[in-house]
Amino acid sequence: MRIPILLFLLCMLASCVEDESVDTGRPQGFQSDEALFPTVTPELRPFYIAFEEEAAERGLEINLTQEEVTGNIVQLGNMGVLGVCVRSDEEPNRVAVDQEVWSQASQELKELIVFHELGHCILDREHLDDDENGVCVSIMNSGLSGCEISLEDETTREEYLDELFFN
Repeated sequence: MRIPILLFLLCMLASCVEDESVDTGRPQGFQSDEALFPTVTPELRPFYIAFEEEAAERGLEINLTQEEVTGNIVQLGNMGVLGVCVRSDEEPNRVAVDQEVWSQASQELKELIVFHELGHCILDREHLDDDENGVCVSIMNSGLSGCEISLEDETTREEYLDELFFN
């Protein structure tokens, strides 16, 4: 009695296996953050994913792995410098975030830092220090103008992200 049931179950399981030789246009299987971003510090990976997703929501296709963007949390040692985008022949797009700042930053500030640096590395954005009544018009501000920015309000966050990806 056990053998027919086992054969039946094996046949059922075999019939549910998807043929991977057929291109369905969908990703085959789950890819971990590490597989997607092997050269990025684990703490930065969710922000890299979010950057790609925010770009996609705006109709832009950005693949940070293909662009060979690396990312690390390091001691920058410069008071006031939260992060940098380093461009060299060896590492064309390297994001480095200050370790001390990162350890004390809110989720919103972490996103702001990573998106700002990816704005430099991938979107080729320069600093934009314009403000309206003391409120920064872009997350690409240098931090030297004295204007304030907040990504906590969803509407304001969307406006900042639209400005980041479309200017």
